[in-house]
Amino acid sequence: DDYLDCFGDPEKFGKQVGGDIISNKKTFMMLKALELDKSGELNNWVEKETFDSVEKVNAVKVLYKALKVDSLAFELMDKYYSKGLESLSAISIDNEKKTMLKAFAAQLMKRSH
Repeated sequence: DDYLDCFGDPEKFGKQVGGDIISNKKTFMMLKALELDKSGELNNWVEKETFDSVEKVNAVKVLYKALKVDSLAFELMDKYYSKGLESLSAISIDNEKKTMLKAFAAQLMKRSH
């Protein structure tokens, strides 16, 4: 959801892209970028009280890509997706229910890729 808020298609996502950036929401990408950004540019955007929303969203998205936090987010999503499937396989429930949960999880993953 955090990735889609930043890089998703607003037509498919159903809400304004960049809302988390505008509000300085502490998403994984924001926190990781703040950790990795040695230039302080991201922190400057976070601290600004008045700004052009489109300019801020575009600048932060460029920083996210430069810092590769978009890729890191995908890696983490894949890691937790795999862990979830492993955990699901390990529990004793009807296979039909597992199939439904696996299909739902796969649908959520397709939404972000």
